Amino acid sequence: MKNIPIKQALMLCLVALFAFSANAQYTETFESQTPFQSAFSSLGQSFTLTNNFTIFSSRAGFGYQHSNRFIDNSNAVGTNQTNAIKTTNAAKFVVKNLELYVSADGGNNPSSDGSLIITGKLGGVTQFTINKTSGFSTSFVPDNGFGAIDFTTEGGVDNSNTTIDEIDFQLQGNFNYIGIDNFTWAPQFLLPVSLFSYTAIAQSDGSVKLNWKTSYENNTSHFIINKSIDGKNFEQAGTVAACNNPVATTYQFIDANPSQGANYYRLDEVDKDGLVKQLGIQEIFLYNRFNATTLYPNPVTNGSFTLTTQLPATAQNMYRITDISGKVVQRGTITSSHQTINVSSLLRGNYIIQLSNGEVIKWIKN
Repeated sequence: MKNIPIKQALMLCLVALFAFSANAQYTETFESQTPFQSAFSSLGQSFTLTNNFTIFSSRAGFGYQHSNRFIDNSNAVGTNQTNAIKTTNAAKFVVKNLELYVSADGGNNPSSDGSLIITGKLGGVTQFTINKTSGFSTSFVPDNGFGAIDFTTEGGVDNSNTTIDEIDFQLQGNFNYIGIDNFTWAPQFLLPVSLFSYTAIAQSDGSVKLNWKTSYENNTSHFIINKSIDGKNFEQAGTVAACNNPVATTYQFIDANPSQGANYYRLDEVDKDGLVKQLGIQEIFLYNRFNATTLYPNPVTNGSFTLTTQLPATAQNMYRITDISGKVVQRGTITSSHQTINVSSLLRGNYIIQLSNGEVIKWIKN
């Protein structure tokens, strides 16, 4: 494929005013979870509670800020227990923070008479360990005996972005009870980017502007724009650095010298590990200018019609036919100023022919 002249990308990292993200963190309060079960579902992800962890439920408001449901080991309290929260399908996630209640008297009163080892694991391999020996709540005021565990700062190390599929809680010393509420986590998707939209738009100056928006980015390095005139053989036209934002972000790329006729633009994402993912292909036709175009007969009765145009001297001239739903049903190249186009394979109905200058003519086949 010949080299394609291209203008360097124009890129805008425009963060949307709304902070919606496909992998935004989510706080599971357990209020809608099934009581006394050793599993729960959050944002469509299933989690298993191991050992003596279950969903505790009451109407007495024993949870964080007097909520009614939370995780605890009241099923069988005991010292030196290890209980865990893990994804049922080994799906990866990160934990941001949670509310913790520990006690040495079976849960009746919050205390600091012990310690707690928190371990994050991935595939059974330890990713981080926090040995919490202080900072436990000893009063029911203000949060019903629960205290915050912030994985950004707990233990002096930021583990809030460490990928795991299991988190263990091991009671030490005299602690024999543990309760967990407001479990704040974020899923870690296989793809480091979620594409919200991708479009190619012809500009009045003859260029093509590519626009794409990501819902979120995580570990994304850059984007590659690949170009083709046949939809099969692509070569790199340019790159755009990723903003790597956790919220919706908009990008642009300008092709100042598109080809006449078909242009295919494939958008690839490259993560920081060097892995490449194809995000999508946009097709756009750039058309020469015709003059005094006519189509006859209309309606078409004998399976073909004649398209009369004043062709430009050079470059490729094309047409495509769509049905009323917009589906492309036929396409071809215009090689004559009086060209017969066979449409015998098309069913009766209303159609549109779009010429390679964007001109549109409606016609009917009887």
